[in-house]
Amino acid sequence: RFAEAMGTFEKTDRIDAAVIADYASIKQIVPTVPPSAAQQRLKALVSRLSQVSGDITVNKQRKSATTDAETLASLSTVLACLKREEKRLAGEVASL
Repeated sequence: RFAEAMGTFEKTDRIDAAVIADYASIKQIVPTVPPSAAQQRLKALVSRLSQVSGDITVNKQRKSATTDAETLASLSTVLACLKREEKRLAGEVASL
């Protein structure tokens, strides 16, 4: 759309290169530094911690919605596992 707005309707490699260069100069695009391995790891851990925390909430709601003994036992087992994982992930995040 930028090329059309600038009045360029043809499409060749030379024209495309010029349009891209114009766009970059107008927008003053600054190259970004890719995240480091540590930043990527932290992001992944925080994302996973959020997922596990959400799973804990969902399973607590499921547990409160049932009275079946086997289902309650199963949900308790799953919740215990999720809570251990949440604690482990929180520790890893805190150590970074």
